[in-house]
Amino acid sequence: MRKKQLIIISIIMLSIGIYGANGGATTISGSSELTYTPVKPKTTNLVKECSVAGITPSSKIKTFESSMPTFVKISKLGTVQSKSVVSTLKSERLPTLRTNLTVKEQKSVVPEYFAINQGIILYEEKKYPEATTTFEGILKGMSSSDLLKSYVEYYLAKSYFQNGEYIRAIEWAKRTNDSPYEMKEVISLSYQKLNRNEMSEKCDRELFINGYRSSASTYEKRALQRLSKDSIYYQNVVSVMYEENFSALSTLTTPDLQKISNYFIGISDNKSALAVDNELLKRDNERYIQEQKLYLLYSLKQYVAAEKYGLELLKRESSNSVNYYIGLSNQRQGNLAKATEYIEKLQGGSVEREKTQLLGRYAYLQKNYDQVWGKA
Repeated sequence: MRKKQLIIISIIMLSIGIYGANGGATTISGSSELTYTPVKPKTTNLVKECSVAGITPSSKIKTFESSMPTFVKISKLGTVQSKSVVSTLKSERLPTLRTNLTVKEQKSVVPEYFAINQGIILYEEKKYPEATTTFEGILKGMSSSDLLKSYVEYYLAKSYFQNGEYIRAIEWAKRTNDSPYEMKEVISLSYQKLNRNEMSEKCDRELFINGYRSSASTYEKRALQRLSKDSIYYQNVVSVMYEENFSALSTLTTPDLQKISNYFIGISDNKSALAVDNELLKRDNERYIQEQKLYLLYSLKQYVAAEKYGLELLKRESSNSVNYYIGLSNQRQGNLAKATEYIEKLQGGSVEREKTQLLGRYAYLQKNYDQVWGKA
């Protein structure tokens, strides 16, 4: 019996591995305004050289991580542990089953997946009424805790939108937890179709997020472009973010400038982020913006300017972040004695490890070998 179960599980993994490799972008046809291209998540390193815990260019920058469940429920077969299965379901949008398994084998081994993919096939063939009926039927047989439930709701929302049933599209887009930025766009465009422009604009403004997230960037840009059609203000936002027209910076609010600065840092465009931060500092000398500017100067290899700016900040208040970047800036200029001076000022358990490593390195480069052992 156990051997038979293992064979069945192997078939499941094989089928998922095969059809997952054939996945691709999903495009919704029939709407000139709404094209869906699933965005593969990527990791953005906001602080390239600042690995010291507790030292960041901005305490207000938040990273985004999507958590994935590690178990996928297979109907009638218990629970199969598989990270690759979850990756396929979440990032590849569960492409249609095109494997070496016969239809009968698919139905018996992965009945839940088979039913979902029948709905996807109908959706891809633009048979939206049939697709909505299929997905509604699948949901009726699912428990509230089913891991695939949100995924089916996601497709149901898209099917209703393409079928012109905008109220139902809004209802299901609000229910699903899958692809929240994409679903926010579905809601916005549905309100637009219903001539509820205020609600549509509200959704588009919510898509203007703080910082950069790969899963949101496509939908954020389209939202801002829609807002810019009737707003000079958002025309300026678009020109700054996507055309680098920094002459428009003075027209934008401080909160939006902070969003844009963090956006540029997220895409590693530190030169543009520095231009935005300079505008912010004309309005308010907030400490975190000052320290962020110091980091940006260092990251752009403007070591002399970074040291000079850091020394100005020290006159007002000392901090680990400022001493750290002054030290590194001196290191880059070849002044190891001054680099040692400022790195020695770092305090706190969270920075001790890197402090020790840097001081040991500086001692070695200056041939102070007796000090190297002392720093180890």
